[in-house]
Amino acid sequence: MSVSEKNPQPSLIATVMSLEKRVGIDEMRRLLCDRLLPVPRFRSTLQLSRRGGHWEEVKEVDLGYHFEVEGFGKKCNAEDVDRCVERVKQWPLDHRKPLWKVI
Repeated sequence: MSVSEKNPQPSLIATVMSLEKRVGIDEMRRLLCDRLLPVPRFRSTLQLSRRGGHWEEVKEVDLGYHFEVEGFGKKCNAEDVDRCVERVKQWPLDHRKPLWKVI
């Protein structure tokens, strides 16, 4: 079994947020943690076996891995956002961690 079959790249779901007012990175991280981490799926890893898979809750979520900053403070347009989305779609997710990232 190849690595790609053992750990297939999950589908990407991309959402672009446009905020009404400017918030700092720390405030954004806090808001997202408050909303995402209570949901078991965001605290769990996918464990694959020959019979299928199941979600297993982790003891600790690595916020440095799950929340990355890209282009903070830069003015950007729709093309910049599209380029960023295309670039980060190529980044593989670490299957030892919950399968999500906020960039």
